[in-house]
Amino acid sequence: MQPILLPLASGVTIATYEAGDPTGQPVLFVHGNSLAASLFQRQFVAPELQHLRLLALDLPGCGASPDAPACYHPRQLQGVLCEAIGALGAQRAVLVGHSYGGHLGLDALPALPFLRGLLAVGTPPVKVPDDVAAAFAVDERGQAFYQFAVSDEQRAHLVALCLGPDASAEMQQVVASALRRADGRLRTAVGSALAAGRFRTKRPSCAQRRCPLPLPRARPTPCCTSAILNT
Repeated sequence: MQPILLPLASGVTIATYEAGDPTGQPVLFVHGNSLAASLFQRQFVAPELQHLRLLALDLPGCGASPDAPACYHPRQLQGVLCEAIGALGAQRAVLVGHSYGGHLGLDALPALPFLRGLLAVGTPPVKVPDDVAAAFAVDERGQAFYQFAVSDEQRAHLVALCLGPDASAEMQQVVASALRRADGRLRTAVGSALAAGRFRTKRPSCAQRRCPLPLPRARPTPCCTSAILNT
């Protein structure tokens, strides 16, 4: 996956990626907190997906995107996502959001009326702060997702939380590299917003959706629970 730097009208520059058929149905992959588009490298080369216009981006401060501390609050990241979708000409995309990327997609639904669908993976629709404990199975070490500096030991634990025990060494390295590169200020901004209850309630967004919104749970995810989806 080779990044293409895309300057946005707001002044932010993000790294984007494209594969597949340029004339196909757009599918945009959005990664989670402190990760990167490299998480989707297998999807980008999957033969069964090459008829689609495959798109991905690195959020500010992640992957090949430059640091942009002014954009790390969830509302600003949501704006970056919406602006990127417009700049890519992907207003009718199917959005695939992993974890925090799914939360950004859920928040952005009202501003994306032409979206064809949103597949939220590992993204329990929570009402912060009430449902956070019920939705996420993150232990004390997992709090490193929200702190500036992360040690090698903490990073290894975060990789295990993201992937589970059966992940290949290749994918472990992909996630570890993404975590190592991510701007720690992004993690602290997400953590501060979470603690302050500044995330939007996701359930109204789900209830009022105008596009298909599957929340897959084929098997348990190491860092989130599935019980919240039954409420």
